[in-house]
Amino acid sequence: MYHVLGPDEPAEEMANRIRQTVAALRFDELPDDLEVHLSAGVARRHPGESIEALAARADAALYAAKEHGRNRTVLAADDTS
Repeated sequence: MYHVLGPDEPAEEMANRIRQTVAALRFDELPDDLEVHLSAGVARRHPGESIEALAARADAALYAAKEHGRNRTVLAADDTS
């Protein structure tokens, strides 16, 4: 997922809530020992930033989430304030 707008909930919190909901799902078609997880990269749009630059930062955060164990949400490095 590349784009989520949440006026009443920060994007990082929304991504974590979605991630936790997915982790709690159970699928009858899957073996009991197989779980579904989700990793998310979140970036906040900076004033004047292009959509391409925003997507690139979110994508980099997603790859960081996958590299650090998956099933997690990572906020883009320059969005930590």
